[in-house]
Amino acid sequence: MRYLALFLVLINLQLSFGQSVGEAVLKEEASFAEMSKKSGAKAAFLEYLSTEAVVFSEGKPMNGHAHWNKMDFNGKLEWLANFVELSKAHDLAYTIGTYQFYWEKNQERPTEIGYFSSIWKKQENGQWKVVLDFGNPAKNEIELSVNSKLNSNKKIIEPTYNQIIKGDTSTLKMAIFTSDFLLSNQLNKSKTNLNPFAKNSHIFTNSSIKYMFKPLKSEVSASGDLAYVYGNVSYPDHPNANYLRIWRKEGRKSWKVALEMVTE
Repeated sequence: MRYLALFLVLINLQLSFGQSVGEAVLKEEASFAEMSKKSGAKAAFLEYLSTEAVVFSEGKPMNGHAHWNKMDFNGKLEWLANFVELSKAHDLAYTIGTYQFYWEKNQERPTEIGYFSSIWKKQENGQWKVVLDFGNPAKNEIELSVNSKLNSNKKIIEPTYNQIIKGDTSTLKMAIFTSDFLLSNQLNKSKTNLNPFAKNSHIFTNSSIKYMFKPLKSEVSASGDLAYVYGNVSYPDHPNANYLRIWRKEGRKSWKVALEMVTE
């Protein structure tokens, strides 16, 4: 009886911990956004970005700390995330939400609005840090409200720890990079940008525009079930843009696109 009680306590602890991880990531995202309001975007990004974090500027991926250290930004950047998905190993996660950018602090209407995704990675000390920040401007508030697939309520996709099989990370990274390369090549050659690997996903691109994708780098969770790839993309009037794809593993071998974003 004593062993049964101990077993039930361990199960409850595991369930409690499992249910709290997604909330913890959203809490970190909210704290990140709150610091941006109070202390400014530059201070917030330098605090919450990991040392190897990637951001995008003028069509080029670059180190986030180097970018923000050089920034002289006195405006406002506000955002809200209400979606998070985690890897089975709870070492990698991504959030999705909407943002508002004000070039001047006292502006009543934002200079830019759009969608964003932050990719979070658990560090060796247990802290969560942003390793990639990606934004996709919307043309106007109507487009933002009509095309957004986000629910008004928070949504957390959090797999359990059951049957975690850690593999060779370098092999996994090559596998997902190859998948993204093959998909990009297929889309580059096709007459449409309808993504055949995207089901139940967030797609923040314009299917009527012809994109040309070139993957640059991939990262994958230790459990091999969640990964991301970023790269360059060109389309009419935007020869130097970027894209981000989040891949999730469904079943033993099938990789599907969970998120696709294209920006300038």
